[in-house]
Amino acid sequence: MNTGGAPRLDQLTGLRFIAALLVFLSHVPWPSAPDWLQTMLAQGFVGVSFFFVLSGFVLSHSYTGRITGSEMSYARFMALRLARLSPLHLATALPYVLVGVWRNNLTAPVALLNLTFLQSWVPDSTYYFSLNAPSWSLSNEMFFYLCFFPLCFVAAPRRWLLTALLGLTVVACAVYAVAHYNSVILLGERTVGHWVFYIFPGFRLLEFLAGMALYDLWQRGMRLPRAALPLAWGLLFAAMFVADSVPEAFRMSLFFLPVVTLLLWVHLDRSRAICGVLSGRTMVLLGEASFAFYMIHQPAIRICSRLVGELPYRDLLVGASAFALSLVGSLLLFLYFERPAERSLKGWVNRRATAQRHPAE
Repeated sequence: MNTGGAPRLDQLTGLRFIAALLVFLSHVPWPSAPDWLQTMLAQGFVGVSFFFVLSGFVLSHSYTGRITGSEMSYARFMALRLARLSPLHLATALPYVLVGVWRNNLTAPVALLNLTFLQSWVPDSTYYFSLNAPSWSLSNEMFFYLCFFPLCFVAAPRRWLLTALLGLTVVACAVYAVAHYNSVILLGERTVGHWVFYIFPGFRLLEFLAGMALYDLWQRGMRLPRAALPLAWGLLFAAMFVADSVPEAFRMSLFFLPVVTLLLWVHLDRSRAICGVLSGRTMVLLGEASFAFYMIHQPAIRICSRLVGELPYRDLLVGASAFALSLVGSLLLFLYFERPAERSLKGWVNRRATAQRHPAE
C-alpha cells in the first residue's frame, strides 16, 4: 500500500484482494450450491464496506500530516485522487458508451453523470448502475475525498461526535424505512431503501468516517489482542450467514460496519501470521490489482455466462472462468495501463504544484 512518506501497511493491500473477491462471488449465480452457501455468498457486497472503511483509514494515514502541515492544497489533493480513479473508470466505461451509442439506448444525462462521478446522487438504478455498474462506488469515493480535506482540520473528538451523530441518523432512518417504505420502488428497478442505505453517498460516509476514527485510535497506540484475529474472521462469516434475515435498510451497510471495522483493526498488527501472508509479494500484487479486478469482474461474468451457455455444472464453470478472466485481465490492466497512467498523471500534478510554489524568476 503506497502511503507516501508514511510507513507501509502492505497487509491491508493484500486484504483488499479478499474484499474484491467477496464482491465477485456475490455477483456469480450459484444455483447448485447449498442454500446456506448461496446465502453467505450473496452477502459478498460487504467487500464494498471494507473498501469504504479502508479508504478513510488509508487517506488519514497517507495525507493528514501533509494536509495539516500545509504541504498540500485542496486542489492538488483532489487532482491526485482524480489521477487515481479516472484512468480505469474511463477505460472501463468506454466500451459501454460505444455499445450504448451503437444501440441508441444511452442518454446524455446518464453518460455525463457516470463519467463525472455523480451517478450515486440520483435515486434511480438506471443512473447509479449505469455503464460499468461497479463504478457507482467511485461516485461515493469522490464525495469522501471532497469531505476528507476539511475533516483533517477538525479535532478528532469532534470527528468522533460527527460520526456518532451520522450513525444515529442512519439508524433512525433505517428504523423508519423498515416500518414505512422498505419495499417501495419509485424509480428504476431497486427499492428506495436500496438507494438510501446502500448507494447514497451521504449515508455511506459513515463508513469512511469510521475508517478515520480507527486511524485516530491506532495512532494513539490502541491495539487488539491476538485472540481478536480469529474472532474477527469468525464474526464476518457468522454475519454473512445470518444477514439474509436482517431487513434491507440495516443489512446494506449498518449491520456489517462493526464487523468490517474490527476486521481491519486486527490486521493493523504486522506481527500476526496471517498478516505476514497478506503482506507477501503475491498478495500485495493482487491487492494492487484489486481495483482493476473490481472494475472488470461484472463484464467478465457476463462474457463467461454467454460462452458457457447451458453446460453441466454451469455455475462452477462460469465462476472459475470469470475469476480467471478477471484475474488475468486485472493484472494486465494494472501493470500496463492503470499504474503507468496513474504515475504519469500524478507526476504531472506534482510538477505543476512544484512549479506554482517555485515560479521561475
